[in-house]
Amino acid sequence: MRSAMACRTSATTTLESPTTTKDVHGTMKTTRLLLLVCAVLLGAAACSTAPDDASPSTDPNAVFADVLAEAEEAGASDEQLATLREAVEKRTVPIEAAREAARRTVVCMQEAGLDAQYDEQQVSHGLVIPGYAVQTGTDGDEDIDAQIAACDDKEYIYVSRAYQLQPSSLESAEKFVEQQAPVIQACLEDNGVKTDPNATGHELAELASQTMRDTGSVNCLAEAGIEAW
Repeated sequence: MRSAMACRTSATTTLESPTTTKDVHGTMKTTRLLLLVCAVLLGAAACSTAPDDASPSTDPNAVFADVLAEAEEAGASDEQLATLREAVEKRTVPIEAAREAARRTVVCMQEAGLDAQYDEQQVSHGLVIPGYAVQTGTDGDEDIDAQIAACDDKEYIYVSRAYQLQPSSLESAEKFVEQQAPVIQACLEDNGVKTDPNATGHELAELASQTMRDTGSVNCLAEAGIEAW
């Protein structure tokens, strides 16, 4: 299973870290579950999907308009754009809207001849992320990857991004980071990293992230069950 997970690096940067396994039949399975954790969640610069040279917005609800603008420029489907326009108006993307986007993506892939099905997962802080799974016979087939990307861009990615970056989703992630602060702190101390007794969850997660980069092995974020940073 290949999972696409975006880890926090800045207010406007998204990274994907794919992994691949085989199911019991030996068939490769690709799963796209996009997880975004934004800098605004952690008290840094406000999150924005605007270009890097744009000034970040201080309004957490600006994410809806930002993602809509990106989707319009990218040529997303009418259905995806309609969902995002409603999100701008209502300042929310309901989970059912994200599920419908994922289901439309599955239909798009099936019509392209791919063996796709709806899938969803619940991440550590409780957010349910609708997505899809694609079974393929060959890992890394460029034609199949292109078909997956085309359907993903057309029907799914922008709605999913807005769903995961909306204030309610970020708040639940923020609460989980603060809840896990003692676990992160204990892990760092056990590995010889000095911490401030009064450090916030954000500060400890930043220190844990830097420690992981420095050591290449000490992963206190994983120890605390934090799946993306």
